[in-house]
Parts: sequence; C-alpha cells; structure tokens
Amino acid sequence: MISHFFALHVMCPLLGYTHIDAGRQVRVSKEFLEEVEKRIIGLRPVWRVDAAKVNTFCDYALLMSDHSLFSHAEANAIKKKVSRFKMHQALKFHQGEVLILSTCYRSLDLNQTAIDFERIFVKLKSSFA
Repeated sequence: MISHFFALHVMCPLLGYTHIDAGRQVRVSKEFLEEVEKRIIGLRPVWRVDAAKVNTFCDYALLMSDHSLFSHAEANAIKKKVSRFKMHQALKFHQGEVLILSTCYRSLDLNQTAIDFERIFVKLKSSFA
C-alpha cells in the first residue's frame, strides 16, 4: 500500500507522529471485506453508495482511528459568544479595510422578539453617523 508507506515514512516525519495517523496494515479475508461492505452501505450518504465499492480481493486493509469522534465544539465556541457582524468587522479591521471597530451597533438588537423600534432607530442612526 503506497499511501500507507507515504503517510508513515514521509508525512509522519515531516509533520510529526502526533499529527498524522498512518494507521496499521492488517491482514483480512474476503469474507471479512464482504461483511464490512454489507454493514457500511447503509451508513454512506446516497451520493456515495455507488462511488466506491469495497475491494474484496485485497489481502490487507488499513486500520485507522475513528477521527469523527473528536469534538469540534471548542474550536467554534466563539461563534456562540460573538455575533457574526462583530467577527466580520474584526476581520476587516485586521485586514485594514476599516479604521475603527464599531461599539454602538449590535446586530442582535435587530433580532429581538419584542421589537423596540425607537432603540433600533437610534442604533441604526448611530451606525451611520
């Protein structure tokens, strides 16, 4: 398996063994591969069912960790605390597209269930001042 060799002997030394999962080659039988194919066909998205069949003529398979179990919640935690407008404005500020960050406009004020038109008008007016 050239891809396993490449991951193990090129990518792992290059990026570090803690960042690359080269997996392990394991000997498998045709019956095992047929059973794997039967079990995973229902788990695949519709557009992937016919895209890749399990090659039941292989003698070896690559055993890898299930990386889908790792949580990405911490990486996106900021999205729950800061509005999209604020994040986009910070990006524009760092790229030099705006000179100052707005402190008076809050996009969340426009999405309240109890609408206070006076407050919204004041916020919008101050944004353009």
